[in-house]
Amino acid sequence: MEIDYASLFCLVDNFCKGFEPWYKKQLITDMKAKRNRKRTIVI
Repeated sequence: MEIDYASLFCLVDNFCKGFEPWYKKQLITDMKAKRNRKRTIVI
């Protein structure tokens, strides 16, 4: 069985593009949203 990785990548990418906005909206409506900031080390 041969897997077409390009097609698989496109399917997963399309899913993520639709899922992420929905998920962020769910977090906001459930009041569970966290900040999305860069992590840095302060010395």
